[in-house]
Amino acid sequence: MRIKPHIKRTYFTFIILLFIITINLYLRSDNISTKVIDLQTSTLENKLVVHYLDIGQADCILIQEPKGSTVLIDAGNKLDSKYIQGYLLNLGITKIDVLIATHPHADHIGSMDDIIYAFEIGKIYSPNVDHNTTAYRDFIDAVDKKNYKITYASAGDHFSFNDANFQFISPNQNEYDDLNFFSLVTKLDYGNVSFLFMGDAEGKVLNEILNSNYNLRSDVIKIGHHGGVVSAPINFIKAVDPTIAVITVRPKSYSYPHFSVLSTLKENAIETYLTKGQGTIVITSDGEIIDVFRSSYKNTDSKSLDQ
Repeated sequence: MRIKPHIKRTYFTFIILLFIITINLYLRSDNISTKVIDLQTSTLENKLVVHYLDIGQADCILIQEPKGSTVLIDAGNKLDSKYIQGYLLNLGITKIDVLIATHPHADHIGSMDDIIYAFEIGKIYSPNVDHNTTAYRDFIDAVDKKNYKITYASAGDHFSFNDANFQFISPNQNEYDDLNFFSLVTKLDYGNVSFLFMGDAEGKVLNEILNSNYNLRSDVIKIGHHGGVVSAPINFIKAVDPTIAVITVRPKSYSYPHFSVLSTLKENAIETYLTKGQGTIVITSDGEIIDVFRSSYKNTDSKSLDQ
């Protein structure tokens, strides 16, 4: 019996889709199981604490320096505002010493106006690029109404809190054709431990960073652009040489992170943590040893998580 051409095509398409889904499930199943930590009752004296908030396919990263200074990198989508504010207040935080808007996309600055209104802010960093969206206008309006100023940062700028040293290593140019390329990429050095926060940096920008002669070696990397297909090329991962990778992604995302990114991380024996299914990831360090936990403060808002 001859099989009709359209049936052959349908069957072939089904097999390809099944293969892709199987590969993704295999790679995604390698999430490392972690202990749950209650940050209100845990003793974290003299430790740096980095929180990768579980807010779906969006970024919000809180950094607590051992002597009390705080840095917030991005503030997710607008629907993430309640969880972000609740998370900060649950930790007793009323002031953010440094607020970093990596770039003007709504999944990075969507709640930033609410954060500016609700908390005392010390300094605000952003790349020198604007965007004609509600999220960006709300961000700028909040800065103006609170009489704050934005410091437009680029590669080479830096700041520090005691032994925690932050440096921006991108953007390296003033003009790009993609907002993701403007992302403020931040490296944090604390003792002998380093963290790299990529924003949505990907593609050609990673080659610029590789050619910029910065010391990229980092123990922990937040993969750029939610693990998109050009977010973690092998030459960049080799240069960073991390032991841990974190990817912020929503539960029902099938194209992020891309299976090739997960494959690269797996093949290089890098422990990979996804906020999807793991919740807010908390990494602590005394400058020598790194520990990974899941926060007990869970995001239960499906509208936030599914963005």
